[in-house]
This record gives sequence, C-alpha cells and structure tokens, in this order.
Amino acid sequence: MAYMLAPCALQGQQAAVAEQADEGIPGYVLSWQGDSIRGHIIPGDAFKNQHHIGFIDEKGVRVTYHPDRIAGYGYGDSVRYLSRPTPYLYAGLFAESHVFLKNLENGPASLYRFYSRRSAFTLKKGPGYFELVQKPDGSWHEVSLIFGWKRTAQVFAEYPALAAKIRNKEFRPEQMQEVIRLYNLWYRQQSAR
Repeated sequence: MAYMLAPCALQGQQAAVAEQADEGIPGYVLSWQGDSIRGHIIPGDAFKNQHHIGFIDEKGVRVTYHPDRIAGYGYGDSVRYLSRPTPYLYAGLFAESHVFLKNLENGPASLYRFYSRRSAFTLKKGPGYFELVQKPDGSWHEVSLIFGWKRTAQVFAEYPALAAKIRNKEFRPEQMQEVIRLYNLWYRQQSAR
C-alpha cells in the first residue's frame, strides 16, 4: 500500500509544479518607454531567460518577448533582467544583437550576469556565467573574483582602497555584489563633494 501512495504523491507534486509553470510567476515586463505591464512571467532556465521570456498579461494572453522588443522584465522581489547589447566577446557569429542580462546590482555602476554554454569561454570547473560591470561612464568590463584579480582591480582603479582589497584577494568569489555596493557608495560620496 505504501508503495502505491508514494507514486501518487510524486505525481501530485509534479502536477503542482507543471501548473505553476503554466500559470507563471507574478511579474512584469518593461516597455522601452519605461511603462511596466503586470502579469505573469514564465521563466525557463538561466540561459534561455536571456534570449526570450514567456509572459501572460492580465487578460490571459500569452506572449513571448525577445530582448529587442522590450526593455526588460522581472519577477519575485529581486529577479530582474534588462535588455542590453550582447557582450561582444561572447556574441558569436549568429548571436542576437541584444540579450536579457540578469541585473544583480543597480547604481552608478551596475552588475550583470551573462550565462554561457560555450565551453571555450567557461572555466572547466567554474561557473557557466560571466559577471559584467557597466561603469558610470557607460563602459563595460568583465569582472571576476575567481580569476583575473588584477584586471578586476584595474576596473576600480579610481577607488584605490577598493582596488587594493581586490588585488589582495580580500573578497570571496561570491562577493562581487558587495564590491559594487562599496564602489557605488564611494562614487556617490565623491559626486556629492
């Protein structure tokens, strides 16, 4: 009898997950004019979320959006993707001109994550993503606290104390958001002077 109940419970859980995927997660899409449209986002895996996103508007109409059609989308309290030019180093011959980059930190310097399945660009045992910073001057830089410490320190050279901490490996790899927060705080203080 117990053997019969376990598959039924598993089927019930699978049905609930499938139903949630069909209904989506409460979220929004952003138009290029800055308006937001509320509805439900149907997220896929991190790689696919960069190229297109499913959306159900409040009337129940399903639409698939690509990064050239909307400025971005979001769901939950903190998941946000913004349409940005495809990072040139990872674009490839037939890549789209824009992708949705996951926005991890916003401010004078913004931190984005770009997911890649291209093994030539990913570490053998490292993450399948790259973190990119858009600086206040609009320039883009790949940053990493896993490798490329010196190059990452150069990105923040105008804030010598932070650059020194990066060079001395005082941050763990998962602390890039903290680096950006510190930089943004410093940048705002410099701008206020």
